[in-house]
Amino acid sequence: MTDDAKVIYAEVETRKRRAQELGAPKVVWELFEHVRHYPSYLRNDPPGYDRFVPSAIAAVEEPAKDNVSFVYESVKYSFAWSAKSVDSLFGGKDDVETVREDGRLVLGVNDERVFELVLRGEQAVSDEYVPATWEPRGIEAFVEGPWLVAKR
Repeated sequence: MTDDAKVIYAEVETRKRRAQELGAPKVVWELFEHVRHYPSYLRNDPPGYDRFVPSAIAAVEEPAKDNVSFVYESVKYSFAWSAKSVDSLFGGKDDVETVREDGRLVLGVNDERVFELVLRGEQAVSDEYVPATWEPRGIEAFVEGPWLVAKR
């Protein structure tokens, strides 16, 4: 590995550790889980749900499926979420008891990517709805800034 590559790798690892120290994966995931429903709440679907969007939140948009953006204290925040099914080492698509997915969550602040999280989700298949359980697997991007302090 060249000296430049070593320096870059060290910086990446330092940022990942810092993100973990600050609790960024948990904070960002919990915020996304909360705000991902704002667009439907503001459409008042079901009736009365618009009350779940704090009055300090403005300009809520849903630019694409599984994406949401909003303005809070004059700062634009955006989330992009994607997930895809994966085969398991112990059970592929024939494993009808558990569905596994890889997820990726990107947080943007004023149109700049400041955090990216990779997750693994599992959902038990049953006759009744069981929500997926998501666990962080890795941090792909982290730019420290006031955005994290404001959300903690």
